[in-house]
Amino acid sequence: MQPRSEPRPSPASELFPAARRQWLAVDGFVTDRFLVNYRAPASQLAALVPAAFKLDTYAGYGFLSAGVVAVRDMGISALPRAFRFRNLQVLYRLGVRFRGEPSFVTLRSDTNSRALACLGGCFSHYRLRAARIRLSRTGGRFTLEARTPDANGDAHFDVVPARATSECATSVFASAEAADRQLLGMSFTVDPGRRGRALVQAVEHTPWRARFVQPLELHFGFLQRLSRMYSVPLEYDSTLALHDVRQIWHAARWVPLANAAPEACPLPNLARHDAAELAA
Repeated sequence: MQPRSEPRPSPASELFPAARRQWLAVDGFVTDRFLVNYRAPASQLAALVPAAFKLDTYAGYGFLSAGVVAVRDMGISALPRAFRFRNLQVLYRLGVRFRGEPSFVTLRSDTNSRALACLGGCFSHYRLRAARIRLSRTGGRFTLEARTPDANGDAHFDVVPARATSECATSVFASAEAADRQLLGMSFTVDPGRRGRALVQAVEHTPWRARFVQPLELHFGFLQRLSRMYSVPLEYDSTLALHDVRQIWHAARWVPLANAAPEACPLPNLARHDAAELAA
């Protein structure tokens, strides 16, 4: 008798446990952000999308991305610098649409800040976990190593940021501007809620001005495990690099998923600030 194969967990229970709402605005200065993008046929990646959303597609593909981020002066808006902290983070996101608008859901986020992991884990839908993350900038390189308690989020990323270009031979996008519009051009993040509601959080930032870079090395254990577990073939597409961006993560809101037309249940009125105000 052959042993039974381990049942495949449902994406909803494995990837999207109950969300928590961030109820205070948080801001910070993103010194470095690299968005490492993998594509998969939309028909196969759509199985991971929560029922409240639709897969965001381009040229027949959906996109899973790993974000490698360095942030300074991060904290609750209006608090003085003494109460802020630095944060190294590796997060994983799936591009979706909600009521026709582009957004993304966060599958996992590992941070070296224990304060952020503790507070964010209680008051955020970004699914934050504490990890050992080290960054080296030797020889003009940006080298990040992440070690996680469960080993599933172990990651390695090595790149020379100065070698940025406007085109990428491996990408389905013709230019960095086109990739920026598709993969970064959203004004809010979402999360599947409970009891007929979705969680929506407005995000503001100064211009990304993203460019392609080619990593020297990259490894993301979480994406490899996800690809195996759900039989989703992930193909490397590109890496976008952006630097020196001021960002605000506004308080999140619950939005009802009523069986009504989008205009009948509009998204929250998200505040807007111009670039000069954000840069101040």
